[in-house]
Amino acid sequence: MTKKIGILGGTFNPIHNGHLALIKSAINELALDEVWIMPTKITYYKNIDLNYDEEKVLKNIEDLISNNSEINIKLSKFEIELFNKNKENLEKYGTNYCLSELKKTYEDVDFYFLLGADSLYNIETWINFKDLLENNVIAVGDRKFENKTKDDLIKHIDYLNKKYNAKIILLNMDRIDVSSTDIRNINE
Repeated sequence: MTKKIGILGGTFNPIHNGHLALIKSAINELALDEVWIMPTKITYYKNIDLNYDEEKVLKNIEDLISNNSEINIKLSKFEIELFNKNKENLEKYGTNYCLSELKKTYEDVDFYFLLGADSLYNIETWINFKDLLENNVIAVGDRKFENKTKDDLIKHIDYLNKKYNAKIILLNMDRIDVSSTDIRNINE
């Protein structure tokens, strides 16, 4: 039997309850065996956070996992290790490169890439986004983004699915109204 694993990537600076809600929804709706939280040092569509503290991020993720032991969540350093070994390819090919390498490494796994709506609205700015959309199943949780509504999100998913032959699934979950940026701004 093929294992089903969700991948939730990001800088997680910091990780928060919105990420946890997305994970829980994806596990329940997609019948995932587990979710791997995969932090990255950089994102390919945002400015680099010069205050990124990798050790703190990893500790916060480990704390979230240990505080939610009833959920099958794991910390994966795959992208960080890939970045350290092959920075040029990650910078050149982005998230799609990481997911392609995952599929080569774990051939017996069906991966689902988990995103918040804010990331999906920006996906056309990502490196090699067409390959990412065409070659991966993407599950999206509704999240505040500008003045967009759930209907706007549904239309955007339909647009991406049609234009790029994408496989994007909208998770049936309450809207997430928190972001790592909001939390950092409060704490500053």
